[in-house]
Amino acid sequence: MAVHIMTALAYLGEKTSSELLSHTVNTNPVVIRRLLGDLTRSGLITADRGKHGGFRLARDAADISLLDIYRAVMDEQPLVSLHDNPKNTRCAVSCRVRPVLSGYLSRAQQAFEQSLAEVRLTEITQAM
Repeated sequence: MAVHIMTALAYLGEKTSSELLSHTVNTNPVVIRRLLGDLTRSGLITADRGKHGGFRLARDAADISLLDIYRAVMDEQPLVSLHDNPKNTRCAVSCRVRPVLSGYLSRAQQAFEQSLAEVRLTEITQAM
């Protein structure tokens, strides 16, 4: 939804209300406002309050990557996380699986983020 919002702002090229954005995403305005808050705090969009307020991109769409958007709404959450159950010290798998799996998941996260970093918001709007 965050990419949809950012694409709509880039495509429209003007100050846009949260109500209009909720219609384009076809979801509850409360959900959109939460995402707009995340995107504003991250510096990707700016907000003008009041009767004639609205949201717009804070910088050119060519300077915004999908990784920027992902990080704005996902914080530091990994793509895949390991379970929180304590290890069973009597089980060889339980004692060793986390460090082994962590290495693979870390590489997957890096590849995913690198792929997102290569895509600019302008590419999304131009492909529409």
